[in-house]
Amino acid sequence: MKHCVTLTLRENVGGNSIDGSGLCLSRIIGKSELEISKLSLDSETEDCIGELFDVAVGSSVSRSMVLRGDLSNFHHLAANHHSGTIEIDGNVGDYLGGAMEGCRAGMSGGRVLVRGNAGKQAGYRMRRGEIFIAQDAGDFLAAHMIAGTICVAGNVAGNVAGNAAGKAANHVGYGMRRGSLLLATQPVLAANRFSGPIPGSGRWIRLIEPVGDQKLDRMLAEMAAGNCVTSRGDAAAGGVGEILWTG
Repeated sequence: MKHCVTLTLRENVGGNSIDGSGLCLSRIIGKSELEISKLSLDSETEDCIGELFDVAVGSSVSRSMVLRGDLSNFHHLAANHHSGTIEIDGNVGDYLGGAMEGCRAGMSGGRVLVRGNAGKQAGYRMRRGEIFIAQDAGDFLAAHMIAGTICVAGNVAGNVAGNAAGKAANHVGYGMRRGSLLLATQPVLAANRFSGPIPGSGRWIRLIEPVGDQKLDRMLAEMAAGNCVTSRGDAAAGGVGEILWTG
């Protein structure tokens, strides 16, 4: 058995923007509850993890970290993620798995599951790994993505606000170079940046291990059965990334 660390956000945590990049699985795995509690959240603050979260250490079949609570004001979570699983039982802020300022790439492996919503720029400069978002994702999803897989089972970039066409905003995959983006809703893609939509073959999606979320697993099974449409780009960045959506 391997370690599983559960961090439950305390109720008295304010709504100020917080750099969540320090909540790194490789940084805390193998440590005791007391050791994790005393770790600083990041290099620029004196706040310790234990001041913001209740910490519990247990066992699991894989290296994993579970974050519970509304983390909408925590940004850059999983920025340095490279192996194991991070599960966020709630919402998360901007730049999930995205590169930090001054860095050329974001997460480089492993799996991230968000059971709520994700903010803007999820997967920004993501190099490898898998991100699964069970609800909605913000604008500039997969911007400048280098490689990896992102799956969103909800709406993207404003659908909740009632987009008249019922489609995602046109910033999806901006500057995307490679990788795969799987969507439950049809995106609006610039014709000079992405190829025209054609029927897609989602057979390779069968290789993705079950996520453990009913909505996401149902969407993936539907796409793996061939019920999907695909487009490639971003041609303006010389990219050959693949965007697939159910249809």
